[in-house]
Order: sequence, then C-alpha cells, then structure tokens
Amino acid sequence: MLLDVTLTNYRSVKETQTVSFEAVTDKSLDRQQQIPVDEKLDLIKISAILGPNGSGKSAVLRAVEGVQSFVLAGENPGSKYQKALELGIPILNETKFKERINA
Repeated sequence: MLLDVTLTNYRSVKETQTVSFEAVTDKSLDRQQQIPVDEKLDLIKISAILGPNGSGKSAVLRAVEGVQSFVLAGENPGSKYQKALELGIPILNETKFKERINA
C-alpha cells in the first residue's frame, strides 16, 4: 500500500515534495471517492498532478513506477510476499532496499 511519495533532487524536482494519497480528514470527499483501510485511515481512489512544464509531474510518476517494480518485505511478510514470489517480482529486505536507494 502506497500512502505517499516524497522526492528530493530527483529529475526536475530539486526541493523536497510529497504527494499524499491519504484522504483528507475534514470529510470534504464523498465516501465513494475513498478506500477505507481502517478506522483512522482512508485513501483516495483518484489523484491528479497538475503543474507547468518542468515542475516534476513526470518525475512523480516515474518514482511511483519504480516503487511498483519490487516488494519490500519485513520480518513476517504476508500474502503479498507469496504473490510477488509467484509473479517473479524482486523482493528486498530493509538492507537491500537502502543499498538500492543510496546507489
């Protein structure tokens, strides 16, 4: 589950920028536009990124695509771990993940 994406010094994004997929808590969104996760967290179904040329819209999309290309597994992985194995998706532990992002 992807809650947000934070980029710094990636492609055209120089300053730290965060895109959150958490629904606002002021109830301004219709429930049909939200995905309930638990009693404290809802996610938005659709998100749009707007901005002028060179503002980082494509950078955000590329970052999200990069995250989708592997699974980060903790100490007790669940069903998504097994599904990733079946699909041949690379699985990283915390150490390998940190090595990858710092490369």
